[in-house]
Amino acid sequence: MLDGYRPEVRRALPALVTQRWLTNIGVRVMFTFLPSFARGTGLTIEQMGQVLAVRDLTGLAAPALGRVADRKGTGPVMAFMGTVGALGLLLSIFSIPGLVAGFVLMGIGKVGFDVGLNAWIGDEVSYERRARAFGLIELTWAAAAIIGLPLCGILIDSVAWWAVPVTLGTLSLLVSVRVHQVADRAIEHDKVNHRRAKLTPQILLTMFSLGGLTLASQLLFVSHGIWLEDAHGLKPTSIGSVVLIFGFIEVVGTLSTTALTDRLGKKRSVLGGAGLLLIGTTSLAILSDPSLVLGLFLLAMAFLGFEFSFVSSLPLIAELDPKARAQIIGMFLGFGTLSRAGGTKIGTTLYVNQGFASVMTLGAAATALAIVGILLFVREPVTTPEPSEVLN
Repeated sequence: MLDGYRPEVRRALPALVTQRWLTNIGVRVMFTFLPSFARGTGLTIEQMGQVLAVRDLTGLAAPALGRVADRKGTGPVMAFMGTVGALGLLLSIFSIPGLVAGFVLMGIGKVGFDVGLNAWIGDEVSYERRARAFGLIELTWAAAAIIGLPLCGILIDSVAWWAVPVTLGTLSLLVSVRVHQVADRAIEHDKVNHRRAKLTPQILLTMFSLGGLTLASQLLFVSHGIWLEDAHGLKPTSIGSVVLIFGFIEVVGTLSTTALTDRLGKKRSVLGGAGLLLIGTTSLAILSDPSLVLGLFLLAMAFLGFEFSFVSSLPLIAELDPKARAQIIGMFLGFGTLSRAGGTKIGTTLYVNQGFASVMTLGAAATALAIVGILLFVREPVTTPEPSEVLN
C-alpha cells in the first residue's frame, strides 16, 4: 500500500496515523469509562457529561482552522494541533479547572488535526478512490477500541483514572515531535487554496442530514459504558475487554468501506450504514433492558452501521467544494460538534432520569430523520478530479 505514495508521504504516515490513534483513544476512553472518570474527579455523571460537552463544543473552531489550513497548508496545522492535544491531556489531571481547560485544549487539538488530515487526503487522492484512503485512516478509530481501551481499563483498575491522560498525553507529545519533523514535507504546497468556501443550500442540507447520524452515534457512545456498568455490573477492566468486540466490528465496517464504497457509490453506502444504525437503536429502545449478549449484539450492529456510513460520507464531504476543501471539512466537523455536544448533554441527562431505552429511542428518531435528509438532499458529485499520483 505505502509503495504508491510519494517518499515524503511514506515518511510522514506512521507519525500521522499514530497521532490520530492516540487522539482517538483520548476521545473514546472518556465515554467508555465515564463512571470511573466521574468518581475519580469527584463529579456526578451529569457534571462529567457537561465537561465532555464543553470539550465537544471546541469543534466549532473547525471552520476557522479549515481556513487556516487552506491558506497555510495542512502540514503546519497537523503538526501544531497534535502538540496542543497532548498538552491538554496532561493538563486535565490538575483539579476541576485543569480538567475543563485540558479538555478544551484536547478538543481543539483533535479537531484541528482531523481537519488537516482529512483535507490532505482530499487533496492527494482522487474521488473515485478516496473511500479506500479514508477507510485506512479511519482504522485508527477501531484500533483505539481494540488496543487502547482495554489497556486503559487496566490502568484505571491498577493505578487510577489519572494514569490514562498522563500516559496518552506523554505518548502524544513524543509523537508530535516526529509530526513536526515530517508533516510539512508531506504536503504539496501548490495545492494550498485561498478562496473562501461557498455555502450553498445543498451543502448546508447535506451537513444537517449527516449530522443526524452523528447525534445518534453520540447517544450510543455516551450511554453504552454507563449501561454496561449499571445493568450488568461490569468493572473497567471488563468493560475494556467487552469494547474489544466493538473495535473488531468497527474494523469490519471500515474495511468494508475500503472494499465496497467506491464501487457501490458513496450515497448508497451511507444509506446502508444508516439502516443498520436504525435497526440497532430501534431494537435497543423496544427491548428496554436486553440481556448482555443480545445488548452487545445490537450495540455492535449500531456501531457497525455508523462506522460504515460515516467513513462513506467523508469522500462526499471532501468534494462539496474542492477549491476550499479544508474549510468545508472544518464546517462539517463544526456542525458535527453541535450534534456531539447536544448528544453528550442530552444523553447523560436522559439516561440518569429515564434510562437507557429513552436514550436509544432518541437515537432511533435522529437516525430516521437523517435517512430522510440523505435521500432528499445528498448528491454524488457530477464530475471527479484528476487521479493523483500519490495513491496507486
